[in-house]
Parts: sequence; structure tokens; C-alpha cells
Amino acid sequence: MSVFPIDQDVAYRCRYAWKRGCHAAQAVRLHLTKKESDDELINSELRYAAVDRGEIYDRIDDGIFQLASAFGFVLNKELCDALQQVLGDEPAGIADWLLEQTASTKSENSLNALKSPIQASAENINAFTVFQAFLMGYYYDVCLRLVDTSKLELQIVDGAWGFRSLQFLVDMRARGAKAARTKEGIPRRVMFELLCSMLCSKRVTVENVGRGRDCIGIVGKRTLLCNSLLNPCSRPDEVGQFVLLDIDVGSIPTDIHGLIRPGVPQQPHPTTLARNSMASMIETGPDEDCTRHIEADWDINPETALLCIRYKGRRLASLNVAEADAAFCWRYVKPVQEPCTSKASHDLPVSVNINDLINGTLPDPSSRPVFIQAYGAPCLIYTFAAIYQHWPMAIASNCIHTAWQQAARNKESTIYFRHNNVCPVVIARAGPEKDITYMLVENDEDVEQLKPFAGLLKETLGLSKVKEIEEYLKASSKSR
Repeated sequence: MSVFPIDQDVAYRCRYAWKRGCHAAQAVRLHLTKKESDDELINSELRYAAVDRGEIYDRIDDGIFQLASAFGFVLNKELCDALQQVLGDEPAGIADWLLEQTASTKSENSLNALKSPIQASAENINAFTVFQAFLMGYYYDVCLRLVDTSKLELQIVDGAWGFRSLQFLVDMRARGAKAARTKEGIPRRVMFELLCSMLCSKRVTVENVGRGRDCIGIVGKRTLLCNSLLNPCSRPDEVGQFVLLDIDVGSIPTDIHGLIRPGVPQQPHPTTLARNSMASMIETGPDEDCTRHIEADWDINPETALLCIRYKGRRLASLNVAEADAAFCWRYVKPVQEPCTSKASHDLPVSVNINDLINGTLPDPSSRPVFIQAYGAPCLIYTFAAIYQHWPMAIASNCIHTAWQQAARNKESTIYFRHNNVCPVVIARAGPEKDITYMLVENDEDVEQLKPFAGLLKETLGLSKVKEIEEYLKASSKSR
């Protein structure tokens, strides 16, 4: 902020505003959200919803309320108070002027429709610069929690915004903050657009062109990739993260716009095989996990990328990352507080391990349930989740019994499977952890549990007591 053509006093105010924005951002988190309907669940695009971890706001100025509603991922006391402190000494009516300047246009998605810098008095420009500094501190603090920047040689990023720049605020207001407050959430392709503006000094438009063709990376001044392309992912929150690189990535295939799209996967398909069932279910896994390698889809389109899975150098499969990410997240079973350690209740499942994948002898669950032995191997679990994505599958988090129950429910759901007569498929846990944080928002109850105060209240009083209180409050409001 100090290099902007502003006086020293405004520079101090900008730095203070940035810090206040970072502080207000501590009361909000972006988490993956799950669609309510099971129809076409596997191939749906990942989306992010904002979880409010702050307090309820008090009576505030109408202009501050309108700004917080327009630009905040959530509307809480922390955001409103911080905005009030930052803009409290600005000229009267500045909030309405800021809202007018950052209003979206009909062609907001067009790269050729960049908004020109604001033209106003020096007093209003200084106020806008302070307001912009506040929002940049807010947005960077929230969004950088989704990005792994450890691979950067210098912990510095370049944003596609600057002095009197409007376009990023317009984009975030119209496509980011507004979507985060809805049940649908922010699509991952929009997150790519926003993060690219914030981290890669480049504004792009990502169009979702169909099933399994979602964007999985962008190559610009720096390279932004899905976390699952490089790092082992054992939980949905890890799948929902990104990786920022500043190294030469010329070997990664892209289209003319620098977008990385997934190709057509080449993976083994389960077939009907005569296999012996296992007498007891004991979790085991391979000696070492599989490795990940990004390669071009030479057979179909060299401008698209595949994730090649290898085991001790041997090629096992190539995956469409967009489909594999969705399959993994939607079939991951929510952890339970007290995992069951007794023998599994399900009758005689067929055991599948790494050797079956190497030999291409994967059984389908048409006659017997299938238990996949991939304990302690997150990359192998991810691979099996992509292979069995069209079957009633569940990935165990910390309890195999819970996974069996979830897989049985998936079988009875409305999801379309390739075969009518199917049995459950369960994939072993990724590791020995019993206390696992679950960061996938499925319903309003999950949102409440992610809140620090509401979740503690429910745990203390018990769900039944909370329901009694809610019913009492409803009855009281009706009587008034």
C-alpha cells in the first residue's frame, strides 16, 4: 500500500484497514458443501460454502450494513464492527458511493469488459483505497487458508488489482461473496477465477463445458493446481485445497487460455469374477502408497491432463481428477465419536488389495460385498474411489462399521448405478487416526457444529433440550 500515489497518512490508514480486514476474516471459514440431492451426485462440481464462526451483529449504520452484505462471505458482528472502525471518519454518503462504483454489469464475465479505474475527487479516491485495503486483507486471509504456498521459493504473490482498480471487487461481489451465502455455494471453477486474480496476477474466465470437464488448474505467472494433483488427500477438506507453484510447469498440458482440463480416464473396470469371501475383516494395506504423476491425454486430446497412478514405478491407471475429487468427497463417511472396534457385522465380503489392481482382476459387487484393503495408503484409496465411483461405495474415515451402513444406504438411494443387483463397496481407512476433523458441510446441523458457540451449546445441553428451547421460542413469537 505504501507504493500507491497516496500521502503518508492514507498509507497508514490502509495498513490499519488491511489488518482489520484480516482480523474480521478470522470469524469465517470456507468449506466444501455437499448437494442435498443424490441425483447426479458423483459427477457434480465441488462447491464452497461460508461458515459463520462469529457473533450476531448489533444495530449498525445502514450504509455499513449494505457494504458488509455486499462484500462479506458472511454477515456478522466482527465484519460490521471492523468496517465501522475503518470507514467511520470518511465523508458522509461514502458507503452508497462505494456500492455504486462496484456494481456489476451485464457483461461481468467478459475479459474485454474490464471496468476502468474510478474517476473521483481525491477525498473519495483515498476512501476507496482504504476500503480496498480492508477487503484485500479480508479476502486474502480467508482464501489463503485453501492454498498451499509452501512450495513457493519466496512467499510473495501478485494480484491483478492495484490503485483505483475496481474489477476484482466487482467480481468478488457478484460471483464470490454472494454465492458463498447461498446453499449452492461457490463453484470450484469460480474459486479458480478469484484465486487466479489474487495470486497469479491474471484474470481468466473458466467455463464449465460439461461432465468431468471442470477446470483443475491454471498456468499463468504462477501455477495454481488442485491439491489432489500433487498431494495425497485423505479427507474432503484436503481435496478442496489448492497448490501454488512458481516453478517451470511447461510439461503440464493446457489449452490456449492456460487452463488445465481433465482428459478421458484409462482405468480398469470391475468385472464379475469368482472370488472367495473372507472369513474375518482385518484392515491391511500395501507396503507403500502409490505415487502421482501428471501426464497428457495422448490418446484423446494432448491439451488435457490425466493423473497417472503408479505403484513402485508400474503404471496402474490414469484418472480424471474432476470426477475423482467429487467421487472421493461425496463417498467419504463422516467420522463418529466412538468408533466400533469389534468384528464387522456384514456377512463375508470379498477382499480386494493392490495385487488385484495390478493384475486387473477387480471384482464387481454384483454377488458379494467388496472390502478394499488400502489401509494407510491415501493415494490408493483415492484411486479405488475413482474406479468404484458408479457403485454404492463408502470410504471409511475412522470406523468400518459406519462405512458399511453408509454403503448400504447408498445402495437404496436414488443414484443411478450401472447394474440393478449390487452389493456395498467399502474402502479401508487412510490411517490409524480416530479423532478426525470433518469439514464437509452437508446440512444446517453441520454448519452449527462448525460454529464455536452454537456447537458447544448443542453438545452441552443435548439436542433434545435445544429442540425444546426452539419450540418454546416459536410458540412465544406466535403468541406475540
